[in-house]
Amino acid sequence: SGVLTSHGGWAPTFTSADELQASPWAGYLRSLYGDLTPIGYPLVLSHFWCLYMDKLTAHSVSLPPSVGTCPTSAAAPEGQRYDENNAYSSKDLTWLWHDLAAAPYQGFPSNSVVEVTHQKDPYGDEHYGMWFLYAKGSGVYADIGNTKVFNEHGDAYVFFNTQGNEDMCKAAASQGFDSVQFIQHHDAANYPCAAKIGVPYMNMEIVMVKLTGTYPCGQATGTASSLRAGWQGTKPCNCDPSNPNTNCVFS
Repeated sequence: SGVLTSHGGWAPTFTSADELQASPWAGYLRSLYGDLTPIGYPLVLSHFWCLYMDKLTAHSVSLPPSVGTCPTSAAAPEGQRYDENNAYSSKDLTWLWHDLAAAPYQGFPSNSVVEVTHQKDPYGDEHYGMWFLYAKGSGVYADIGNTKVFNEHGDAYVFFNTQGNEDMCKAAASQGFDSVQFIQHHDAANYPCAAKIGVPYMNMEIVMVKLTGTYPCGQATGTASSLRAGWQGTKPCNCDPSNPNTNCVFS
């Protein structure tokens, strides 16, 4: 059933497909990614950022109890389970803590395919652009295409000579970018736990500038082609628009 990590975490590491198949985690991962053949080993589940509670229950995967809404501190053990990374992700996710010095806080190079989470725009400012947060373990990937990394929103406004998020997205798209990334965005509303544990942020933002975040699937009908599914995003995503959170459904 996997080897427990030694650094205060709990998640198993699987060294082979046979080892994974003998574990209830195989059913969980299949429900999320479909075909498990492409998985490379070792598979280190403590590298995941989030897990779905309903799928864990459905596949009889038991976890240690969550420490609560927030991580215990900024120095919490890698992989510590807590409830709320950000205010806009599916409430059915449980989260694993990762230090702010770790990936993904340097951003991703162009043409990366990155696992993400998005909730249908609650603010009315995503008619241009679709805002995602990093979420390894979500089963939903974005092909970020031609991208530009910034620290804060204001840096992008200066670079594109714009004011506000929608204008910034329009300008980025017109200049040939598919996405922009914000790796040090301070946001007390998005990260309710951040101030409590003394960190400036708890995730990084990936904005798909040509998609429309008012729709969970990135566009009015169907699924945006830059949204991907399957292990490492090798398959098209079939998104159910009735779910306010961006999702990829495996029939």
